Amino acid sequence: MVLGFLMMSCIIQAQEDCTNGVDDDNDGLIDLWDTECFCVQSNGTLYFSDFETFDCCPWRYTIPSAPGGIDCLLGMSSATEATSDYFNLCNYIGASSPPNPPLVPFPIPSGDGVVGTITTNQYVEYIGTCLPIELLGGFEYEFSMQVGFHSNTGYMSGSPFVVAIYGTTDCINYPVMNDDCLNTNLDWFQIGTMTVVGNNGEWSYVSGTFTVPFNTAAIAFGGDCTSSSPVTDYHFFDDFMIVGPGNPQMEVDEISAEGDCASGIELSTNQLPGAEYQWYLNGIAIAGGNRIYLSNTARRGRRIQSNDPLKRLMWHQSSLCRRY
Repeated sequence: MVLGFLMMSCIIQAQEDCTNGVDDDNDGLIDLWDTECFCVQSNGTLYFSDFETFDCCPWRYTIPSAPGGIDCLLGMSSATEATSDYFNLCNYIGASSPPNPPLVPFPIPSGDGVVGTITTNQYVEYIGTCLPIELLGGFEYEFSMQVGFHSNTGYMSGSPFVVAIYGTTDCINYPVMNDDCLNTNLDWFQIGTMTVVGNNGEWSYVSGTFTVPFNTAAIAFGGDCTSSSPVTDYHFFDDFMIVGPGNPQMEVDEISAEGDCASGIELSTNQLPGAEYQWYLNGIAIAGGNRIYLSNTARRGRRIQSNDPLKRLMWHQSSLCRRY
């Protein structure tokens, strides 16, 4: 039996609510047992998407204001009015001739879903999201992804290919209401670029480490429009990940216990400004356990020793997570 404690709860990457004791997405896993609920580790994963979560099976390339394309994807989306595409083995995987994009390169790096974008010197499609936790200005973060190359009679996948990553300080700026290059938008700034080389019909891994200039609430990535050509350049993406530091100014003491076996035990930790709290039992959220303390009177008669699993602590404040 393990009692855990979480501050600001776990990050919800998809449809699972990590704090309600319910299997919301019907995958047989509840709260912290679900892989969609994870804690941000110091110098660990802050964001990850392999484009597996969707609410409809895509059946065509994206058409503005029409269903069946990138609108099916959950979590990430088109960052501008330029219509990036969503592919999934459940139905749509591209085609060998236009107006469809090229066929998805196989094998897919992970899962069944990927996204794709067009890059020219006047029109660029982007994938992005409003982040669950802001990136901190002045800190280094590693961005990585898989990039796929494939062509048909209407599109090519140029190599080398330059991926540009952009950020904005406020989610009110996401998505952008035009289809221009993001480097022309005053609300967005470039975080960095990465160059990837690949062969037709294959995937290549690329990563880069950059210092984020400002606190970043939303991000977007796509081809670097300053290095593109009039040719319709098409590339696929999978396994997008951001890795970086937590907030080094936030500190939490270990869990403490007061009381005895006759009157019951109360577990507590110290309070941080702006933090929210949730206690867990065996990875399942305890109803009403959302304060800095938790009474344990129901377990009278049980000795709590220093190595007792009841004293294990998991907490999360801002972008730092730790287990005791």
